[in-house]
Amino acid sequence: MPTVAATTANGAIELARLEPLRPMPVHQVQQAMQEYQAGLAALLADTDWQTFLDRDRHEKRFVKRSGWRKIGTWFGLDLLIKDESIVVDRDENGQPLRTRLTARAVAPNGRTSEDVGACSIDERRFSKPEHDLLATAATRALNRATSNLVGMGEVTAEEVMGDAEPLLPEWAQIAPDATVATMRGKLTELVGDERAALLTRAIGERYDGVPNVVTGLVNALHSMLTANTPPETPPASAGPSEETQ
Repeated sequence: MPTVAATTANGAIELARLEPLRPMPVHQVQQAMQEYQAGLAALLADTDWQTFLDRDRHEKRFVKRSGWRKIGTWFGLDLLIKDESIVVDRDENGQPLRTRLTARAVAPNGRTSEDVGACSIDERRFSKPEHDLLATAATRALNRATSNLVGMGEVTAEEVMGDAEPLLPEWAQIAPDATVATMRGKLTELVGDERAALLTRAIGERYDGVPNVVTGLVNALHSMLTANTPPETPPASAGPSEETQ
């Protein structure tokens, strides 16, 4: 049996035997898992979950930031950001490029968990980069620290974004090529071919495709404008023909 040196209250050094590491009783773990799953169902609303499509196009749900905060409150965790860990990389003009930091979750029994979160400016368009990069990195770090401590194996929504895509509502999904072609044809009737091509390309580059909501709006606009166009009338007759005189 291995031993370890330990110091007593009076400073004396004695040898203590190391107890072998034993798992918790199976029935306790099973009960804890059942209580955890029941708690998730009771505490979390649909808005606390993010649904993704995996590589096989199967839907899977993962807990979002709001859900992890509820879980942290449920377990009585203290969630902390280590100020000394915050690092902001900037460009030559002083604008933020990326942020990384470390968060800590502390349980009432003293157990702790730390994890790292980071965010880069090229992930998406940020309206307030100075604030948004830090807030996103903090969310990721706090979610992971909470999950590591009490998550029962749960994976945070942020951790699967690189391997899966969010399940968007129908209006936000990318329209099929045939639908986009029909939309462009209607745009051409309204603004001309050159402007229609420029607008379609700009939308596609901004959203990695043309969302269904855009094609629907263009179709509605086209129907409204063309419906109000008065029908062409034939030119008025110059007068009776010679044959009728």
